[in-house]
Amino acid sequence: MKNKLLLTFFLFVAMYSHGQTDSSDQKKIQAEAGLQFISNQTYAGRTDSLKLPVVIPELNFEFQKGFFINTKGYLNLSGGQATFDGASIEPGYEFSKKNWNGSLSVIKNFISDSSNLIIA
Repeated sequence: MKNKLLLTFFLFVAMYSHGQTDSSDQKKIQAEAGLQFISNQTYAGRTDSLKLPVVIPELNFEFQKGFFINTKGYLNLSGGQATFDGASIEPGYEFSKKNWNGSLSVIKNFISDSSNLIIA
């Protein structure tokens, strides 16, 4: 029942949070915020033998000329305690030329040495 309620909530949010933009109504900076809960973290297909629940708040900024900055924090919920294990930042650039679209970005993770997160 709890899973069905959670799924219904996320479907409702996904349906009603979609918006359309008009090119004449572009702002200089667009910001998005999000929150993910992962019950057992994986990274590039790798998992740990122990369950590793993580909450990941994220904040994304898009600038008018195609530049963007994405940031994430990592709140580790394993062991019955919530600990802040680090953050990541991803600056980048999105471009389009005729029928071609692309992006370039670099991600830097700042994870504490004592963290048991898989990306550490």
